Amino acid sequence: MKVKVYNKLGKSETTITVADDIFGKKWNDQLMAQAIRVFLANHKPAMANTLGRGEVRGGGRKPWRQKGTGRARVGSNRSPIWRGGGITFGPTLLRNRSLAIPKKMRLGARNIALSQKVTEKMLFAVKGIEKISRKELVTLLEKLDILGKRILLITEKNQTSLIRTARNMVGITVVGRDSLNTYDLLSNHAVLASEDVVKSIK
Repeated sequence: MKVKVYNKLGKSETTITVADDIFGKKWNDQLMAQAIRVFLANHKPAMANTLGRGEVRGGGRKPWRQKGTGRARVGSNRSPIWRGGGITFGPTLLRNRSLAIPKKMRLGARNIALSQKVTEKMLFAVKGIEKISRKELVTLLEKLDILGKRILLITEKNQTSLIRTARNMVGITVVGRDSLNTYDLLSNHAVLASEDVVKSIK
């Protein structure tokens, strides 16, 4: 599998050979749907929180005596069967809503997403992008005809200059190579990375 390498002026200079088992995978609807579902479930904050009978305010006094009234016995007016009472089996912040997916499937879905970008010709390996200025980056995006689109910029930890240049630019999502995931790849139109980063994806 060949991937074009561009210079900072947006001109194609050469190509690099990448692994077919990463950049040449076929689309799999079921695997991609499962990977996205797991990602979204694990990144959704727990917001809903209901109160049980022991957490609702009030209800300290027994409404009426245990015997002799002819009514059903009751110990608190904050019982779940009373109006204003606690909620039974409601959502709480302590409930674990995370989902799991095998590592092989997770990486397989990521590789399919990378392959899709190669097929769409939306994966750009740029030589020398590690030390690019903001003005040069805007010019590069214009030459590649992706300015104004959602762009995923894959970086290494040591590429601090590139990270500082792009992190506040509108439409650009900066992600580390080790944090690359299926959702970010599919939710952005184009993928941008240095030549070395593309070669190092395993």
